[in-house]
Order: sequence, then C-alpha cells, then structure tokens
Amino acid sequence: MKPFVFRLQTVLEQRRLVEEQRREDLAHLGTAASGIRDEVHALDEEMRRTRRERQDLVVQGDLARARLAEDYLHALTVRRRDRERRLADLAGEILKVRNALLAARRDHKAVETLRDRDLAAYQVEARRQEQRDIDEIASRRHG
Repeated sequence: MKPFVFRLQTVLEQRRLVEEQRREDLAHLGTAASGIRDEVHALDEEMRRTRRERQDLVVQGDLARARLAEDYLHALTVRRRDRERRLADLAGEILKVRNALLAARRDHKAVETLRDRDLAAYQVEARRQEQRDIDEIASRRHG
C-alpha cells in the first residue's frame, strides 16, 4: 500500500507558519509593552526623586534651581504621558494580534483535524488490506 500523503499538506504547513508568525508578533508586542512599562516605572521614580529635590531646593531658598527642577518635572510628565499613550496603542495592537492568533490557531486546527481524519481512514484501510493479504496467504497454504 502506498504511504500516507495528506492532500492538503501545503495548506496545513502554510497555516502552521501563519500561526507561528502571529505568536512571534504577539511576543514582540509583549516585549515592547514590557519595556514601556519599565520606562514608565523609571520615569515615576525619577519624578519622585526630582520632586523631593525641588522641595529641598525651595527649603534651602535656591529658587532658580527649584525652577529648573520644576521644568524638568514638566518634561518628565510630558514624556510619561507619551509613554502611556504608546502603551495604550500597544494594548490595542496586542488585542488585534491576539485575535489574529486565535483565528490562525483555529484555521490551523481545522486542517489538522482533516489530516487526522484522513490518516485514521488510511490506517483503517491499511489494516483491511493487511488482513486481506494475510487471508490470501493463509488460503494459498491450505488450499
């Protein structure tokens, strides 16, 4: 009997590759989001440090440097808002890619199911053919 050949093997492989690409896309976006969250955390720490420093400068009467610290705080705040917006944008992208991954997984699984059914039917037919061959050999011996 001929070896099993799945008629949609190229489709199965293409869908597997699409699913794998979606997984990679999701991983890259997750890494980017994590980096931005780390950056926001670092900005928060820098803002806390700068606020303390500004307060100390005001207490010491160094208003010029306190004003510089205030300007720096403003720049940090703008940067943090920008990072938060980017994080929100990434959350939307992550949702889209996650949905695309789920669709790719579903498409891949559908073709895998077809392959499994075809393989099971092939195996049943192979067993039948093997049994016919055994029966024929047995009938030749006794006949």
